[in-house]
Amino acid sequence: MNEPDVLTSTNSFPVKQYYVCYVDILGIKDNLLNGINPKSSKISPEKQKEINDISRRINDLLDSFSKISKDFSCKAGIFYDASVEDLKAKGYSPTKLLPGREEFIALASKVRFGIQQFSDSTLLYIPLEREFEYMADEMIATWLVFLSNWMIAGMCKGYFFRGAITIGTAWEIRNNCLFGPVVSEAYELESKVAKYPRIVISASVADRFNLRLKMAHEHDVKIEDILTAFRLVYKDNDGVCMLDFLSDVVKDCLRVYNKIEKEDLEPVMKLLFDTVRLEYSKFFTHAEKNPKFSELADKYYNLLQYLCMRIPESVRKDLPTDNPKTNWH
Repeated sequence: MNEPDVLTSTNSFPVKQYYVCYVDILGIKDNLLNGINPKSSKISPEKQKEINDISRRINDLLDSFSKISKDFSCKAGIFYDASVEDLKAKGYSPTKLLPGREEFIALASKVRFGIQQFSDSTLLYIPLEREFEYMADEMIATWLVFLSNWMIAGMCKGYFFRGAITIGTAWEIRNNCLFGPVVSEAYELESKVAKYPRIVISASVADRFNLRLKMAHEHDVKIEDILTAFRLVYKDNDGVCMLDFLSDVVKDCLRVYNKIEKEDLEPVMKLLFDTVRLEYSKFFTHAEKNPKFSELADKYYNLLQYLCMRIPESVRKDLPTDNPKTNWH
């Protein structure tokens, strides 16, 4: 009897456009894994506590992203009804431009938001199905806010993230398993362009936000969500667009959804700045002896420059200027 050819499949793997975000947790190898014997499961209570903490934070991000996926399906009907009313108001026939309501909702329920986790890296992706690409554009705003909250919470605990968001071509091999050029692009942006703890946003994504905002204004349609996404893009000192994770949009969301008042937010901002400041100081102290530490100190100094623009002077210390080492200590 012949064995079946496991490499042969009748499945089709359609090539589509995706929003993709690749995020790497920095320092896992040097910090979290340090002190763990690869041949023994016995670890100290302190190390177990550290493992529990970072694992919970990863789970929080994945749970938040899963919630966005559920919201996508739940909001399909609302989105459809709003689209019908908008088309009618502009003199168009909804039946010629849209499928039936039930068909639209059924299609939306099949749209999957992917989560691909491996070691200390996470790949998140949103398909841009033709019928739902505007919905995906709107949902991306929620995604960016979740990522911002995750970065703030992680940094306050001493965990730093570097990543990239882009848009491009790929295909799913199976659930939560994405292949294609856009995956490689996201990795390249994270590893070679981001350089320091930040999430860079590709020119293709920034251009899409700009185009969607322009189209929304021209056709006089609801723009709140895409405007939120647009306001979360910040052009850094090196000309690279990045996620503005401490923008007023994020702070407002923290107040509304996390019930954090302004006076409660200030200690969070102070802790965030002090944590990054300590990380910078740790590397700068040894910079003269080790070029690697000098490079790392420079990266955290870049992050501090961004924080200084977003955190009020009343809750943080000044950024070192002429002689960082002298001013710092």
